[in-house]
Amino acid sequence: MKRLMAVLAVAILAAMAFPMVAAAEKVELEGRGGLAARGTGKAEIEGRLTFHGRARQAVLVIEDKAGDARIEVAGYGRRIDEGDGRIRYVGFNGRAHIQGSNVIIELRGRDIQFVVWGTGKATLNGHGRYRTFHDVGSWSTEDTELHFDDDAGVADATE
Repeated sequence: MKRLMAVLAVAILAAMAFPMVAAAEKVELEGRGGLAARGTGKAEIEGRLTFHGRARQAVLVIEDKAGDARIEVAGYGRRIDEGDGRIRYVGFNGRAHIQGSNVIIELRGRDIQFVVWGTGKATLNGHGRYRTFHDVGSWSTEDTELHFDDDAGVADATE
C-alpha cells in the first residue's frame, strides 16, 4: 500500500510539470484518486487523508481532530504546540507527511506543493495550478474549493 501511494504521489507530481489551463470562474471536476497542487498562497485541506507537501517561507498548521494522525515534518521552522491536537510551524521551510482520519491542514506560503488523497475537501487561494487524474486547472485569489474522495476522485470545484 505504501508503495502504491508513493508511486501515485510521484505520478501526480510528474504530471504537474506539463502546462495547465488558465483559471475559470467556475470549475467542475470528476475523477478518481487525489489532488496535486502547487503555487503561492494558502491551501486548506480537511478530511480523512494522506498528505505529502513542501513549502518555502510558510506557515503550516495541522489539527488532528481524531487524535490518530501520523505527522512527520522535516526542515526549518519553529514548532508551536497550541493544544487540542493543533500544531503550528512558523517560518516553515521543508516537507511534511500527514496521515489521519480527521485532519485539517493549512499551508500558507511561497512555492507550496502537495499531493493529497483520501476523502475530504481542499480550498485554494492565491496563484497556482492543480491536477486530478482527469482534469487540470488554475487557482487564483478567489477561493477554489475542491472535493476529493477515494472512490469518486474530485467531485467538484467552485471559485
